[in-house]
Amino acid sequence: MIRTSGLYIMAAGLAFSIALANIGLGLFTAGLIIEYCRKQRTWQWRGSILDAPIAAGLIAYIVSGIAGVHPLASLRAFPSELLFMVFYILRLGIDRDEANKALRVFALFTVAAAAYGLVQYGVGINRDPVMGTIIHIPSWAQNLPDGLIQELALKNGRILSTRGHYITYAEAAVF
Repeated sequence: MIRTSGLYIMAAGLAFSIALANIGLGLFTAGLIIEYCRKQRTWQWRGSILDAPIAAGLIAYIVSGIAGVHPLASLRAFPSELLFMVFYILRLGIDRDEANKALRVFALFTVAAAAYGLVQYGVGINRDPVMGTIIHIPSWAQNLPDGLIQELALKNGRILSTRGHYITYAEAAVF
């Protein structure tokens, strides 16, 4: 239950929120560990073409981190470099049916996030990218509550949707 819930939360979070995606991955991983510990699932080595690049990436990261000017600072950035491990963990923990359901959840939430982004674009409220101040509000939208204006504001004409940064939204928005 924890594993499945975590999978769906992560699938929804990939479209809406990086924090939500991380929570989902944490729940999924915890559920997977619990299932292995309770022997509900058994470990099976399923080699893939991902094994060699992942091992090479880990070794290169550890060696370059230790050889760096500030090894502790370099190695502390380790989690931010390992998004590709998510796919490897998922590969070990889900079957084809679960993957198809998670992809449906991801597609549904991606469409919702994209629709919200298009609403933002259609409203036309714009924010300065450096200062964060609103620089343009259409006359019909000036009486909207301030919180709603902030939520609907573009950043220098670029869609944010529910993400705080337009580049991360652009990476996740699969129309």
